[in-house]
Amino acid sequence: MFDVFPVFGWITVILAVAIVIATRSSDRARDARQTANVSLMWLLPAAILSWLLLAARDGELVKTHVVLFGIELMLAVFIVRRYASWAVLPFLFALVCLAWSGGIALHESQREHPYRVGEEFRPPMGVTQASVSQSFKRPQVALALDRAQQFAASDSLKEFTCGASVPPLRMSIRLVPEGEYSERRVELTYLPDLHKMDDYACLERGIDYLFDETVRAIDSGPPINYHYKNPLTGAPLYTGEWDRTHKPFCRCDLQHSGREWVAYSEKAAAELR
Repeated sequence: MFDVFPVFGWITVILAVAIVIATRSSDRARDARQTANVSLMWLLPAAILSWLLLAARDGELVKTHVVLFGIELMLAVFIVRRYASWAVLPFLFALVCLAWSGGIALHESQREHPYRVGEEFRPPMGVTQASVSQSFKRPQVALALDRAQQFAASDSLKEFTCGASVPPLRMSIRLVPEGEYSERRVELTYLPDLHKMDDYACLERGIDYLFDETVRAIDSGPPINYHYKNPLTGAPLYTGEWDRTHKPFCRCDLQHSGREWVAYSEKAAAELR
């Protein structure tokens, strides 16, 4: 539905140009404008602003879009009735503006939006994520964050630190709706960012693993089938096991060797040199 809104925009622009031309070339339109004592162009700002906000802040200003549609509706009722002597073009113009603004408000109020629990961190920060089903809602998001915040307190992370202390972690979580090219997922962000700290390479992957296990324990719904297929054979590509984050194994004796020291099976870890 998002793709139809630019069409409404172009139709609105065309009608606006037609109105300007008519008020300059038609005595009837010019007299109606003088009698109304208010310009039809006052119908444009609310619709255009709603579109600009949708493009700039997609999914974050639902109430604003509803308010803008309310303003558009009141302006349409107030202005169009003043053009009774020249009603067709003003009515069509108001109708398109209302459809544009109202369509955006309806679209935004009915679809799922990102939802965050906790503060929004700025990069650099640690990030891990897990795909979730449609059953994973706001209560589950809050529960996942609560359990993630217990990782350090419950000593779950100690096996990934090679004896070092776990740094204090600040965490935030966000539910991200399914997109055209992305899966429905939850993202856990945290500070400090462990990615560039080689001493904590295993800890970073341990957080990935524990968060994935935490989300799986909470998510009670069936996995969403995204119908991934092999482009050459058409055979299904998706299996639930592909989404699993496997437990990392730390070769602490290689931690400061400058070589890879984290693997995802005991056998692979034993083969590291």
